[in-house]
Amino acid sequence: AFPAAAPGSFIEIYGTNLGGTTARQWGPADFNNGAAPTALEGVSVTINGRPAFINYVSPTLVNVQVPADVPTGGDVPVVVSYQGQSSPPFN
Repeated sequence: AFPAAAPGSFIEIYGTNLGGTTARQWGPADFNNGAAPTALEGVSVTINGRPAFINYVSPTLVNVQVPADVPTGGDVPVVVSYQGQSSPPFN
């Protein structure tokens, strides 16, 4: 079992081939009108179908903020996409 994550909290996603060869954290230029990026270096993540804010990407780790409107109290699908290729949903 995995620990629960509350809306607004940050989660770490571990795996392989999650991003390019360079590790990168969001910076001031990645924000658009004050909104954090939902894609960084070709990586995006959805949680229960909602785009998550991407804080950090590397080949083996992606850190994202859980969207505020994700329901609590049950499993929800998480999908990582990199350059148009999406992972299977993982609850």
